[in-house]
Amino acid sequence: MDWLSALALGMVQGLTELLPVSSSGHLVLVEKALGLELSDLSFEVSVHVATALGLCLVLGKELRMMFRSVVPSGLSEGERVQGRSLILNVFVATLPAVAVGLLASEPLRAVFHDPVLTFAMLPVTGALLVATRWAPGDGRILNPRLALLIGAAQAVAILPGISRSGFTIAAALLLGVRKDEAVKFSFLLSLPAIVGGTALELSRGLSSASSAGAGALAVGSVAALVSAVVAAGALLRVVRRGKLEYFGYYCLCVGALGLALSLR
Repeated sequence: MDWLSALALGMVQGLTELLPVSSSGHLVLVEKALGLELSDLSFEVSVHVATALGLCLVLGKELRMMFRSVVPSGLSEGERVQGRSLILNVFVATLPAVAVGLLASEPLRAVFHDPVLTFAMLPVTGALLVATRWAPGDGRILNPRLALLIGAAQAVAILPGISRSGFTIAAALLLGVRKDEAVKFSFLLSLPAIVGGTALELSRGLSSASSAGAGALAVGSVAALVSAVVAAGALLRVVRRGKLEYFGYYCLCVGALGLALSLR
């Protein structure tokens, strides 16, 4: 893989992992456009780790609060309760995806790179995003019950073509969770999802020599990290303005285009 291809794939990964447009669908399109077929998982693992690091930069305040809530620190009692509540909500919301991953990892792995299924699922993401235009917007505070429902949406998003961020943010908004909290909670949920998925791939073993090359791995990783930070800020602004549905129309169009190309 040359550096330009690595740059393109890294940017696509960082942007689409957080933007509600399905990273799997876009990576399939870009790989087809560039004529790439990676023979190992080294590049995929590298850009996922870089995306997680970018998220840690974006979520620095929330992550520090969560950490300091369980160790001796100068937090007020209210901040300590808030941090521990966030830990509990993330834990509860992660359980459905863990269950699905453990029970159906092999069938999901078999279909994960199926372009027809990927593009067929993109309109499902699009429809849910469009539905957020009717979100109640009553600003409910996140709690374990709501977190579990959002986690169920994340479990569905294990399917290729279903956007993890799209499904979790849309679910939170439709449940009435405050906009900023819905987006940041989705970002927090993506960290265990990315780290867990990466650990699972590593447990299966990577080939000794990467088909990408060290330089391409570095370029792709930096591109993914920077793109993730940019995407996080952009998505937060879009949701604050109540414009998440626009991504839905985009997913409907890309899904239709992808299906047309895949079925030719």
